[in-house]
Amino acid sequence: MVDFARLRDVKLESVTEAGKDWQAVAKALDQARQHIEESVLKPLGTWTGPAATGARHSFGQQELQLQVAALELQAVEQVLAGFVLAVTTAQQELQYALTEASRHGLTVDANGTVTATPTPVDQLPKNAALRQEAADSYRAEAAYAATLTADIAAAVQAATQADATCAAELGKLAEESKLLDGSGRTGLAGALQLAAKDLGEATRLAGTVEGDTIPTDPAARAAWWGALTPDQRNQFLDAAPWKVQGLPGVPKLQDYYKQLALKKAGIDPSKWDPEKGLDFNDETVQKVYAWYQKLWDENRDFQWAGMAKLAGAPVYGGLHDLNEVIKGADIAGLAVPIPGGLLSSLSTDEVQWFQNKFLHMQKDIFDDVGAMHAAYQQYGIAGIEALQKQNPDNYPKELTDAWRDIDSGDPKRVAAGNAALLEREQTKVLPGSYREVEKYHGPVGDTFAQVLSAMTESPIPGGKSFNGYYGGEWSTWWDDRYVTDTNDRMDWIRKDMLPKYQQLLANPVQAKALIDTPLLDRADEYEVVP
Repeated sequence: MVDFARLRDVKLESVTEAGKDWQAVAKALDQARQHIEESVLKPLGTWTGPAATGARHSFGQQELQLQVAALELQAVEQVLAGFVLAVTTAQQELQYALTEASRHGLTVDANGTVTATPTPVDQLPKNAALRQEAADSYRAEAAYAATLTADIAAAVQAATQADATCAAELGKLAEESKLLDGSGRTGLAGALQLAAKDLGEATRLAGTVEGDTIPTDPAARAAWWGALTPDQRNQFLDAAPWKVQGLPGVPKLQDYYKQLALKKAGIDPSKWDPEKGLDFNDETVQKVYAWYQKLWDENRDFQWAGMAKLAGAPVYGGLHDLNEVIKGADIAGLAVPIPGGLLSSLSTDEVQWFQNKFLHMQKDIFDDVGAMHAAYQQYGIAGIEALQKQNPDNYPKELTDAWRDIDSGDPKRVAAGNAALLEREQTKVLPGSYREVEKYHGPVGDTFAQVLSAMTESPIPGGKSFNGYYGGEWSTWWDDRYVTDTNDRMDWIRKDMLPKYQQLLANPVQAKALIDTPLLDRADEYEVVP
């Protein structure tokens, strides 16, 4: 229980330092995990045989253990950071009330009650008008004193609530840490999902307790924001960005969520420029799909992310093929014939334009559906609802409903919600770019659309190629079906690719093995240019 005196006098430096220590340990564990991934597991990828399989399993388990521990430590740090910021804000609100009381000559007792002192009767002016003026002034001061008393009580209550909420969350994390050694039925993979869930809940809790202390009165809100340090502003922005919208330096939610997604994926925005081709963007392209894999690994309800990782293989394979053509690869003797030798008829500049366009499309998907995943992962459904409230034209109610389905935990609703995200990607985000592809340089675009339609393979085991779905054969291929056409593409996705993906998810072991296969390994299967 926090009282007036404790909130007024509390020093939070020790809690802040403890949070920094937890954060430092979590960072060290994550760096160790990354070292195993980059310096051990990746080199082992070219080693075959029983010993190689055993080594990969052993180091893979160590990597998972480090990841689980890092996530749990991050969860603790999030709770501590939320507590510190919430109590600091409550303390600032209380101090503002005390300053106002002093400025108006009001008295504050040991319990935080503010009172106005009336002028003694023998000191009142004898003039009736002046006596009335003194009485009116006292009433105004008494009313303001009551307002300040209420503000102090609200600050104390906010700090008390933050204290109780954070204490309960830390207790829960302590209990759940006993379940994270990987000895349970679901092993370390299940422990990883639980740890990620803990971090998400801790982050959302921190945002709630911090956001609940933000003033709502416009004047008080502006004064409060102006008094914060840049670091404190960033903390509140990170905690609940929708609660500080409209304040100086605060980006729109859509832009903030894009920044959040970049941060979560470890992407340097200065290294992402689709106009510079695959060679410049290669590292970023791979990080996008690695993040989609990480999203699915940590939350199996993120089915769209798992499918996006799988789709990355043919996409990256196609980007690689275009890159080889740009560099002058001989495509005359391809093992897989392209209808009419269409690809060889395109100039280098034209092929480069198409490659850049597909790089743009990958970024557009990341900025839209990917950014929503970052928002939901960080803030839960509240982050999505805030997005819809701020920009209902671009984020309609049906989209929020899709995220509510994903949030429900009900398998059928989860699948439906993810299917809705796939629909948005394919029918809202990409059609404009596909139309540009079709219309590029007149017949050139149509030629490329034919090539693309003939070469588009399903990323899902057992799925038909786009051409195969419509009954075409490589040797006799011709149809008016284009993968660049939204209706043609969606018919294939809805009736073949998505059902096959759901079948894959029904086998969790097979799904994990495939989704966690390194991007470059699977992309090799889809490349046709040597």
